[in-house]
Amino acid sequence: PFQMDEKTLEGIFVPFGKVKSVKMVTDFETGRSQGFAFVEMEDEDSAQKCIQELNGKEVSGRAMRVSLAKEEKN
Repeated sequence: PFQMDEKTLEGIFVPFGKVKSVKMVTDFETGRSQGFAFVEMEDEDSAQKCIQELNGKEVSGRAMRVSLAKEEKN
């Protein structure tokens, strides 16, 4: 959800393993969330658990899309 903060988002992921970092993507001008974030888990197993358990889960009226980040190719 657009009103979610990093601490709340981290709390959703913690039950599945240790969270290394959370970075919400925000609009430069307004500071408002753009509706997506990057969550880095400590290990691959935890990341896979998050994908299995949280992908498609509804949070505050919006379905979460959880997947591995892909490296941008230049």
